[in-house]
Amino acid sequence: MRGDFVVNSGDVINIVVGQQGFNSVSGNSANNGSSGGGGSFIWVNGAPDPLIVAGGGGGGGICSSAGNLSNAPGVDATTDQNGTASRTGQVAGGSNGGDGNQQGGGKGWNSVINNPNGDTSASPNGGFGGGGAVSNTHSGGGGGGYSGGAAGGPFYCGAGGGGSFNAGTNQDNAGSVQSGNGLVVISYNTIPECNAGCTDPTACNYDDTADVDDSSCILPDGCTDETACNFDPAATCDDGSCILPDGCTDDTACNYDPNAQCDDGSCAYIIDCAGVCGVFS
Repeated sequence: MRGDFVVNSGDVINIVVGQQGFNSVSGNSANNGSSGGGGSFIWVNGAPDPLIVAGGGGGGGICSSAGNLSNAPGVDATTDQNGTASRTGQVAGGSNGGDGNQQGGGKGWNSVINNPNGDTSASPNGGFGGGGAVSNTHSGGGGGGYSGGAAGGPFYCGAGGGGSFNAGTNQDNAGSVQSGNGLVVISYNTIPECNAGCTDPTACNYDDTADVDDSSCILPDGCTDETACNFDPAATCDDGSCILPDGCTDDTACNYDPNAQCDDGSCAYIIDCAGVCGVFS
């Protein structure tokens, strides 16, 4: 089971690595066969669902005086997959994160999150990670997983593998049989923090280094120059509309400028004896 996941700084990640089930084979007596392998679980502390679970294999059981053994791999489910029924028995596995439904059934997510130890109801015990123990009817223990695998039914052989779960992207899920304990490998890439700011080049506070817009843009909304005739005290971002003082706008003044838009206070009203417009004291 493989997937890519996004976690946050400060998250506490819980990891349970499944353990191989224990064997006990001595003829055709009670408690013969293999206990179930534990599932491998990864979840964020306090989360209601796991990130990923690889179901453990079901244990083999002795189903004849010849001592034949059989088992079943974990299930390559990508969502809420029930634990499988035993290979030759008729007992259903767990569902919706629950345990296998019979003595020796594997534990599911709802149990493992609180106690990942394997089934200790019989000897040998099930593998760490919710593996079911060998039952007293020569049947294998169910595998631990998102939903626990079924134990072998009475006097039947192999138990079911545990169900698997994958909430990640770029998934790679495949049924498999592995000898020995489980394995969890974690690799990671750190996503650099984004530089948030205003990304609108028309805004007064445009930030050409910003990667993500933070909704802080201040768009042009009026004239912000206090010396302009159309200064707007409510404006926060100049829109280039300011009309600056550029001459006398009073048409009664002797120096009236019909082209001026913004009075600059230069208007004169007295013409001297030579006909020159000016101000005299």
